[in-house]
Amino acid sequence: MNKLILFTFSIMIMVSCGAQTKTETETNSKPLEQIALSDSTVIVDVRTPTEYAAGHIEKSINIPLDIIETQSEQLRNYQTIITVCRSGMRSAKAKDILESLGFKNVFNGGGWQAFDEKMKKESK
Repeated sequence: MNKLILFTFSIMIMVSCGAQTKTETETNSKPLEQIALSDSTVIVDVRTPTEYAAGHIEKSINIPLDIIETQSEQLRNYQTIITVCRSGMRSAKAKDILESLGFKNVFNGGGWQAFDEKMKKESK
């Protein structure tokens, strides 16, 4: 009986994790990479200026995580915000900060390099 409960609980966790991942990569049946190409979307790279200077998504703007709360007003004119960083950890924190400030349609794009490659494939 305990094994059955544990198995059922494990399946529920796996299903909920899959749904959460889909939410982060798709909105309204469109891939997030396609939405990123819109003029009403801004990609916010939350890495340090040094990291950003070493390489970034062409369309992105750099607002480091440690100042995103104080610099967030410049994002108010965008319909959708996608946060990126090196691996996805800082961009997840930035997403949470922006949502706590009342921003809607904020998504964690994860690592900038992988997201950039997906955007380039989407634009072809």
